Amino acid sequence: MAETQGALAVVARLKHGYSFSELKKLLRAVPFSAMSTVHYARFVVLQGDSDVGIERDSLVLSTNFDLPRDEHLTELREEGGAALDAVLAFCEDYPSRGTADAKAFERFVEKNAKPYGAFHIAKRFYSVQEILRERDLRAAIEQHLDEDGPWEGRDVHAEVRKFVASRGDLKWAVDEPPPTPRPEWLEEHYQQEKKANVRKWGLIGAFVVFGLGYLRFLEWGDKRKYEKKETYENDWRRRRLELGRRRLFAREETHLVANPLTDLSIMRPGKFRQVILGGVFKIIDDAANFVFYKGDLGGIPSIHFARWVPVDDSKRLLFMSNYDGSWESYLGDFVDQQSAGLTAVWSNTEDFPPTRFLTRDGASNEQAFKRWARDQQIRTDVWYAAYPDLTVQNVIANALIRRGVYELDADLVEKWQRLL
Repeated sequence: MAETQGALAVVARLKHGYSFSELKKLLRAVPFSAMSTVHYARFVVLQGDSDVGIERDSLVLSTNFDLPRDEHLTELREEGGAALDAVLAFCEDYPSRGTADAKAFERFVEKNAKPYGAFHIAKRFYSVQEILRERDLRAAIEQHLDEDGPWEGRDVHAEVRKFVASRGDLKWAVDEPPPTPRPEWLEEHYQQEKKANVRKWGLIGAFVVFGLGYLRFLEWGDKRKYEKKETYENDWRRRRLELGRRRLFAREETHLVANPLTDLSIMRPGKFRQVILGGVFKIIDDAANFVFYKGDLGGIPSIHFARWVPVDDSKRLLFMSNYDGSWESYLGDFVDQQSAGLTAVWSNTEDFPPTRFLTRDGASNEQAFKRWARDQQIRTDVWYAAYPDLTVQNVIANALIRRGVYELDADLVEKWQRLL
């Protein structure tokens, strides 16, 4: 069982005069499928934006991986090899010997790695290999039940255990599974953090009183800018461009079960916004770690991994997600379940729908939010998924089936059988 999962986002400046067409040809050759620690990976090219002082394009290499981090970097270097060298050679200051020089490669990665602001993991403590083994176990059990039925009046659980024990490639499932870290551990850790922060609450309270007044002043100005921009939004040329973008991304969102989402937003200027966003990220990250660690994020059961990463000296905000289903349903779930959290984050970026008191309105205006979200979306140039045929709920169900093979209370047998 994996200790837990980590996230890597290498954001490196591309060399002057690079050829995007040549780079894109090389991106797909990187063998992520040979990397046993990688859940999801992507390459994204971030175009420069002279309006906010970003003159150069950047390349993003992003992975969600099983810890420890140093083992993941070793695997990335060893399995990526020449293919990864060919891609990263487009970046400034990439070492001349590339992955052949382990220390120079890791220095390059760490120099360009950007920390996340907030990070959600649906399947905490489950490694790639465990997820794949449990997927194959369930498929074998279901095939056996289909071929050896009917099962009325028979002890299905006993039959499944007998079948699994008879298969050399499945016998591991009748052994006791490794213990899952208990929620009590998380709660204890959370309580320790709360105690460590008690002394800060007086200062935070004073800041909030002042900050909300100043924030309402900023939000009033943001609303005026938004209303002026709406004139352009309603222009027929704008609507035609927006329709074209929707069609383009809709064609790309055709993966079997899961899909990637990459958004890039421009941060509103000012240190105050950065302080507010840092506080919001702390709250969201704590909630993801200590509250929403059982497969859903605030009632949204379809997100495998998601994170916000400030880039370009915090001038822009990158959002990367791996989710189940369609873009429309995914954004709809966000609006229905977590509009306050989204608003608290993205109200600190340009052109977001008008907001009140940081968390109100904003994303709850569904159509305006979805238009804004499409405008922020950029192409995911390459996307890799280790288990593209599994939803978050499939992964959780497969883990329960595996544990039930080893041991099951009598009153849970019927419930367990319904998972198959």
